[in-house]
Amino acid sequence: MSNLEQALQLNLFEEMEMISTELKEEFIHSENYNRQINRLFDKMRGDKYHRFTKKATTIILIAAILFALVVAGFAATVGRDFVIKTFSDHFEYIITDKSNSKMVKSLQVMYLPEGFVLESESGDSKTISHKYFTHGDKYVSINKSSIKTSVGYDTDYSDSTLVIDGVTYVYISFEDSDINGYIWNKDDYIYFIQGNISSEMLIEIAKQVY
Repeated sequence: MSNLEQALQLNLFEEMEMISTELKEEFIHSENYNRQINRLFDKMRGDKYHRFTKKATTIILIAAILFALVVAGFAATVGRDFVIKTFSDHFEYIITDKSNSKMVKSLQVMYLPEGFVLESESGDSKTISHKYFTHGDKYVSINKSSIKTSVGYDTDYSDSTLVIDGVTYVYISFEDSDINGYIWNKDDYIYFIQGNISSEMLIEIAKQVY
């Protein structure tokens, strides 16, 4: 019989002997019970108990590490696989797996540098577009499209990519121009941002587009 089973048995026997039919007196364990139960607790606090605790801690630690690796694996695969096709006058960004596509219902831009104001917006169930301007000559254009569509752009294609929080942002630049941008996909949509501001500012906006 294990230490725990012995302790439970002692407690049960003691309570059966001390139960009062009137249940008026305060219940107090006998000295014999207290001695035996304390002895059992001491045994459970011995080396075997501590060895078990260390072993259990090791198992929990390993499980936590494995869980973290699984989570990291999911984070590394945010978004769908894509290809970029080259044509004579433009490039196209295409999602390879278009299953379970969704209609585009909204475009939310949670961050913009100071001074940018929404100038125009347009769209349908396939693509929604916003265009922002400053009082000067700076602008930012943002599109959100269904994964069923292919997003084309007439540009010198740059194959450099930037991975942030598992999302792959493809950097693009335009010939003889200060315009640049990023294209990426997440949450079953394709996003495209471009403007005549720095790539650093564009990526900060892109990270907060939904």
